[in-house]
Amino acid sequence: MTILYIRHLKSEYWYDVKADYRYQFEEDPDVLHRTTAKISKDYVLFPPIPVNWDTGFLQIRVHPTLSGEINRPFIEVSHGDKSFRQYFEIGAEGIRYINLSSLSDHHPDKVLIKGRHISWESQDGQLLLFRNPTISGKKILVVSPHPDDAEIAAFGFYSNRDSYVVTITDGSAGAARYSKYFPGQDKAASYQLKAKLRVIDSITVPMIGGISPVRCYNLGYFDGSLEAMHNSPERENTSKYTKTSDVTRSRKINVAALSDSGAKATWNSLVTDLSILLKKINPDIIVTPHPILDSNRDHEYSSLAVLEALERVKPEKKGQIFLYSNHYVHTNRYPFGRRGATTSLPPLFSHPKRLKSVYSYSLTTQQQVEKVFALDAMHDLRELPLEGDMTLADMWNDILHDILHYIRNDSDFDLSYYRKGIHANELFMVHPFSDAANLIAEYDEYRKTG
Repeated sequence: MTILYIRHLKSEYWYDVKADYRYQFEEDPDVLHRTTAKISKDYVLFPPIPVNWDTGFLQIRVHPTLSGEINRPFIEVSHGDKSFRQYFEIGAEGIRYINLSSLSDHHPDKVLIKGRHISWESQDGQLLLFRNPTISGKKILVVSPHPDDAEIAAFGFYSNRDSYVVTITDGSAGAARYSKYFPGQDKAASYQLKAKLRVIDSITVPMIGGISPVRCYNLGYFDGSLEAMHNSPERENTSKYTKTSDVTRSRKINVAALSDSGAKATWNSLVTDLSILLKKINPDIIVTPHPILDSNRDHEYSSLAVLEALERVKPEKKGQIFLYSNHYVHTNRYPFGRRGATTSLPPLFSHPKRLKSVYSYSLTTQQQVEKVFALDAMHDLRELPLEGDMTLADMWNDILHDILHYIRNDSDFDLSYYRKGIHANELFMVHPFSDAANLIAEYDEYRKTG
C-alpha cells in the first residue's frame, strides 16, 4: 500500500523531481541584479545590495530527507515579524528557488530558514533580484481564455486598479456536468446553459475585485476551438458542444459595447477583435497565458492571438506582457503546497529560452479571501446545485464525493483551483511589448521540436 501511495503522489510530476531547475535570464543590468548569499543550515546572510528590487529568488541546492520521499517538503522563511512557507515537490532534489519577494521592502541582512522533510548543505546561493516597472497607475488588460482564468491567475493583481478583463471563449467545453438537469434532451441544451452562465460569470465576477462589467468583454468564441481556428484562419468554426456557429449569441450578453460587425468564429476575426480592443483600451500591461508554459491549447492560442494583435497594432508605448500559467506544462500540482503558501519559480528544464524578468505580486489576506469568493462565484468551479428528485444512489454518491473532497482538501491530492489558485502571491514572466514577434517565433519552434 505504501508503494502504491508513493507512486500516486508522484504520478502528477511529469518530470524527474531529482533534476535541477534550469533558468537562464538575459543579463540586463537595468532589470536583473545577481549576487551571492551565504546559506547555512539555519539562516541566509545577505550581502549589501546596491539596487532596489521588487522580486527576488534565492537559488539553493536541496535534498529530500527520508520522510520527504512521501511528504510535502517545505522551507519556512522568517525575518522579523514576517514568516512564510514555500513548498516543493515530494522527493525534490537539486537546484530550486526560494521566493523572497515579500521581503523586498524589508532590506534583510539575515533571514532565518527552517526545513521540513527537506535538507541542504551550507553553500553559496545565487540571489536573482529583479526590478520591474511599477504597476501603480498603469492600465491593465487581463486576457482570459475561459471564464475564471483571469481570477485564478491574476485576481489580486487586477483588483481595484485601472483594469479590463477580456475573455476569449464562452467556456462551454468539458464534461457534460449540466446534462442531468436536461433528462432525455440533446446535450447541446445543457452546454448552451453552461456557456450562458460562464459568460455571465466572466462579465460580473470581476466586480468582486472592483472592476465594473463595462470594463469586461466576452468575445464569445467557442471553447476548445482556437487551435483549429489558428490552423485554418479563414474557415468558420462550429461549436461541437453548443452546435452553433454564431459567436454573437454570447457576445450579446456583454454590458460593454462590443463591435459585432463581421464577427465570425474565425482566427482572423479573433485577431481583429483583439486589435480593436488593444487600440481602444491602450493598456500599459497585458496579462495573458504563457504560450509555452501553459499546456491548455486554448491558453496557448489565446496568447498567440494577443501577440499577433500586438504585432498588428504596434503600440507606441513601452508596455509589458505579464505571462501566467494555470495549467502548468510539467505538472498539475503547481503551484505547490497548501492554500496561502508562497509560490516560487516553477519546474523548468529547457524551453522557453528567452526569459527577461519575473514579477511576484504579493496578495494581502483580504485579497486572498476575496479571491476565494471570486472563484466560488464561478459556476464551473463550485459544486452543482442539488436535484429535487434525488435517488438513494444519487444521495450516496454525493456523500462519498463530499468525503473524498474532505480528504483531498488542502492536500497534495487536491488539484482544484481552491488550493492551486489561492496562494500568497501571483507569479508572472515579464516581457516588453517589443518581444511579441520573438515570443511567437519561440512558440513555433517549441511546437515543432517539443
